[in-house]
Amino acid sequence: MSRKLYIYGMCFVAIAAMVAFWAISGSDSHAPATRKTEGRSVARRQSGVKVNRAKVQPQECEEVVVAVSNEKFTSADFVELALDENDIKDSSPSELDILRNLVVAIRHENNAEIVKFAREARVIRKPAVRKAVVTALGQIGRPVLAGISSYVADDNVAVVGEVVNQIETAIKEDNPLLSGDEDDRERAAYLELLMPMVTDDVQLDSLAMDYHHLNSSIAVESLLNLINGSDEQVSAKAKETYSFVTGDDYVNEETARAWIRENSGLQAESGSAEGGDTAL
Repeated sequence: MSRKLYIYGMCFVAIAAMVAFWAISGSDSHAPATRKTEGRSVARRQSGVKVNRAKVQPQECEEVVVAVSNEKFTSADFVELALDENDIKDSSPSELDILRNLVVAIRHENNAEIVKFAREARVIRKPAVRKAVVTALGQIGRPVLAGISSYVADDNVAVVGEVVNQIETAIKEDNPLLSGDEDDRERAAYLELLMPMVTDDVQLDSLAMDYHHLNSSIAVESLLNLINGSDEQVSAKAKETYSFVTGDDYVNEETARAWIRENSGLQAESGSAEGGDTAL
């Protein structure tokens, strides 16, 4: 009996020792895993912090933001130009810089800067983007016509067509920076620029009709330049328009300039009389 108890006791001690060993080994193996897990958790939390704003000066934070924003542009960056990601995805960094500067100028309504960066944008390779620039400037109108007209020599037909449309629309408006004869001279200069560019008869007629709204002497002076030009179609249309403006058929440049001299004096006197009546 005592022998059995001895055997049972030894078995119990062996089992207890094994259980204790397993318990100690298990706790040691889990402890490092827990620490590693905690370490990964801390690392993940730390990786989400790009800049320690408590230690970085404000200007350094701004530089970080700019550096990140330069990596990718979205359509929201160029909403004034109505461009989407597909339009700009293949643009070079320098092209994107030009467009971004143009958008900033538009947002600040700085016409001089708008014209400057619009001219720089002529180097952009995609015709659709160049056309979008012309369209955007057309929304501003007369004050930025110099930027639009810089695209008249573009090698893309669609861009040139948009230039004609936007300038023709703009010159029907008043230029807030000009008045009277100065305004009419600018309109006439742009009509001279556009008419040789147009091949469509309807559009050519539309441009010719715009001369009827100008000071007659200024209109005839401009029409003479077109009559003496090398484009026969435009020259013929200018002679026809001359007849409507003056009421006489075109004979030659000498008679046309005589008409200008005579009617310039009459228009000046008419303007003075109108001004006098207004003063009274």
